[in-house]
Amino acid sequence: MLIEREIDRAWVEATIRNPDWVEPDPKRPGVLRAFRKIPERGGRSLRVAYVQTNNATRVLTIFLRSEEHTSELQSPYVISYA
Repeated sequence: MLIEREIDRAWVEATIRNPDWVEPDPKRPGVLRAFRKIPERGGRSLRVAYVQTNNATRVLTIFLRSEEHTSELQSPYVISYA
């Protein structure tokens, strides 16, 4: 999945260890979603959904968000794309 999406493993690890922000997954209890801007990808945000168990971290999904979604997450205002 990382190769196909051209996502560097180091970006995933940095997103989990030092996220820009974290939120609980609204549909999956116990799952966290970490976000981090990736300068090498034009400042787009990488979203990593994961669970922490004992001493292990299990990554469930990895998604590089589009610029539109990244702007929406940073804006204090509602953005309409209609």
